[in-house]
Amino acid sequence: MKSFFAGALLALLCFAPARAGELPHPTGPVILTITGDVANSNGDGVAAFDMAMLQALPGRSASMETPWTNGVTRFDGPLLRAVLDAAGAKGKALKVKAINDYAADVPMEDATGLDSMLAVKMNGEVMSVR
Repeated sequence: MKSFFAGALLALLCFAPARAGELPHPTGPVILTITGDVANSNGDGVAAFDMAMLQALPGRSASMETPWTNGVTRFDGPLLRAVLDAAGAKGKALKVKAINDYAADVPMEDATGLDSMLAVKMNGEVMSVR
């Protein structure tokens, strides 16, 4: 379960790692914003992603049982390290915050050294905000 990161952050573009400042602007609703030490911003010093941007990033699928779902559930989403690479994010830890203000600290090693993902789909369907 440590290698899996699912949150209320809905979904997020797959492209080769960008050079500093080359993050494209989202064309759809922004669903993920990365602040802090980001080298690749697309406005006001932040890296903002829409669903298409997130789904374009290298990702993975995982099937598992969770305390929040019934039975085995399949999750799909971009690898967290791919999202951080696209933003050029650096640091020792991440503070992740969901739309409902739930927050948690994630060591950077978990984001970069494991196949942690930001789940954007559950059982093939885009996850809802709930």
